[in-house]
Formats: sequence, structure tokens, C-alpha cells
Amino acid sequence: MIKHYRWTIIPGLFILLLGCGPAYTFQENIEIPQEGWTYPDTLCFHFEIQDTLMHYNLWLDIQHETSYPFQNIYTQFHTRYPDGSGKDQVLSIELADQSGQWNGTCRGNRCTLHIPLQNNAYFNQKGSYAICIEQYMRESPLPGIHSIQLAIERVKPDK
Repeated sequence: MIKHYRWTIIPGLFILLLGCGPAYTFQENIEIPQEGWTYPDTLCFHFEIQDTLMHYNLWLDIQHETSYPFQNIYTQFHTRYPDGSGKDQVLSIELADQSGQWNGTCRGNRCTLHIPLQNNAYFNQKGSYAICIEQYMRESPLPGIHSIQLAIERVKPDK
């Protein structure tokens, strides 16, 4: 009888643990070529928004090598809205602190930095959005960047 309970509890705990993570409405990871991230390699994330009353958190994950030769990475963000308008912004992403310690989580020779791009954001237009990212450093190809991921999660309303 005890064995029966053990085998029914373990799958239940597994399902419960899987349900505890963030519920992303959009998540896409783009791999960077091994040769490096070049100027023409624009990374574009396309997603749909239908609920303009909901708020969202936007996350960016950057995976890079510990041998990445710089403390930061300058990027250009291009946001395109459903009505065709857009916004462009230069953003410096700090991969390491002033002492040279990598921000984020490192395992072996790779680090992943989980960055909040925008918290509690809302989209005032229904339809198709695009966020495109270009590397804006003085070096091309830029070595040591493996992938960039954009994730969007719904903010749970306060009760």
C-alpha cells in the first residue's frame, strides 16, 4: 500500500513543479552563428498581442562565453507596432560588473544573463509586433555570444 502512494505522489509533485514556472505567452531563442554576431545579423522576434488590457513583463536572456572580451554589449532595439509605426533605441547591456565578474549564472565556460527589459508593460494595439535586435559594437563579427532569447509573460492581476 505504501508503494502505491509513493508512485502517485511523485508524478503529482513533478506536474506541480512544472506548473510553478513563469507562463510565457511568447518565448523564442535565436542562436548566433559560431563565427560571431555580425552587423547584418539582425535578430527579429515576431509576436501577436490580442489583449490590450493585460500587462506584460518582457525578458531578455543572453548566453555568452566567459571569454567574451567586453564588459557589455551595445545593441540597437527596433520595435515595430501593428499600425506600422516604430521606435528605435540604443541599449547597453552590462554582462559584467565593474570588477569584471560576470552578471547572471555561469556554468563552465558559458554564462546566461536574465534581463528584465520592461516590467508591467502594456500594448495599446492589437496585432503583430516585432522586436529586432542588432549588435552595435565596434567589432564585427562579435565573438562569444551564443544566443539571445525574448520571453513575454502576462502579469497576474492583483487580487
